[in-house]
Amino acid sequence: MTLQSAFPQPGGATIPGGSLTAPVVFAGRGTDADLAGRDVKGKIAVVHIRPEPSLFGSAEQGVAGRMVDRGAVGVINAVEGPGNALYFDTRFACGKAPCFMVGGQDGWFLEQVIGKAAGAGVLDRLKINVGLSSDEKSGLTSANGVAIIPGQSGKRIILNAHADGYFQGGDDNASGLAVLVGLARYLARQPQPRHTLMFVASGGHHGPGNGPASLVAAHPELKDDTLLVLNLEHVAYLDVVRGKTRAVNNTGMVWETSVTESAKAVGVTNESPFLIDLWSRAPRCYGVATYQSAGAGVPGDLGGYRTLGVPMTQMIQSGTFYHSSGDVYEAVPAEGLERAARFHAFLIEQVDRAADALVTAGKGTPYKSTLLDCGSLATGTRSSQQP
Repeated sequence: MTLQSAFPQPGGATIPGGSLTAPVVFAGRGTDADLAGRDVKGKIAVVHIRPEPSLFGSAEQGVAGRMVDRGAVGVINAVEGPGNALYFDTRFACGKAPCFMVGGQDGWFLEQVIGKAAGAGVLDRLKINVGLSSDEKSGLTSANGVAIIPGQSGKRIILNAHADGYFQGGDDNASGLAVLVGLARYLARQPQPRHTLMFVASGGHHGPGNGPASLVAAHPELKDDTLLVLNLEHVAYLDVVRGKTRAVNNTGMVWETSVTESAKAVGVTNESPFLIDLWSRAPRCYGVATYQSAGAGVPGDLGGYRTLGVPMTQMIQSGTFYHSSGDVYEAVPAEGLERAARFHAFLIEQVDRAADALVTAGKGTPYKSTLLDCGSLATGTRSSQQP
């Protein structure tokens, strides 16, 4: 039986002789309790991965590497997910040993076979053969796309969205890139802003190459003339949830696509009361699905801007099909993109009009809201002047 969804993870690029055959051991979720009494040395360990709610939140990150440290000669990460998607995530790699991820159907099949072989007393006869070959391409380059709307001052507001992605990358990050382009078109038609608006399509989020870190290193002036960095990443994707019934083939719960979007976590690095007040308008005025509270964490592409030492903000979510072949554009609702674009246009216009001190003020700074309404962008009326 060939596991059709087997997808190699980084590392283990060569296997002596081209292939490897070894006995199998089920390692559960890789906890100390799961491994009690189990010897993985010289075996291919199968680890059960449960997305919570995605690979980004899974507790099994790093388990594959620990299996190799314990002597495993290879690891198969079996993702409990819908269908038989392909997955790629460096946090489930295992260093020098061959390491794969498999989708829900292949993972279920593999665990069933292990269980039945053990029940029949023939687990020692169950073996897996893995082969891995790779090509290395050299001379490839990437670039950051940059566009500027000059303001009345040189102080900048940077709008960023990374342009690379895994598989189709419908949500991660075609959704953010689409909103970035929509905002650029809209804001270019408005009266000249107070601040210079800098639009960045970064080209090195998922691997080596260009990206925010390279941009900042090449332009040290950004450290002194940047007011705020706003990131657009994973901005609209339909929620995929476990249903209440089991699948016909007993592969687990039936997965359902919801009519609602996955909720996004809001991050404001300096926890500015003014910026957090703006974000409170996202669900209330624009119907954007966010969690109720904002935190200081901003995972994602903003990491490359951290050396600027300026406030950074974003909303971001990582759903069931994060970093997988299931991240398709068909599951990115156009209405969700529109809601995100309208809100972010509102946020940028409010930041541009406000005193800079409101943006840079940290957590606990006395603040009285002056945002009396949601603005014309929240009306839902379509026109050539709206994103």
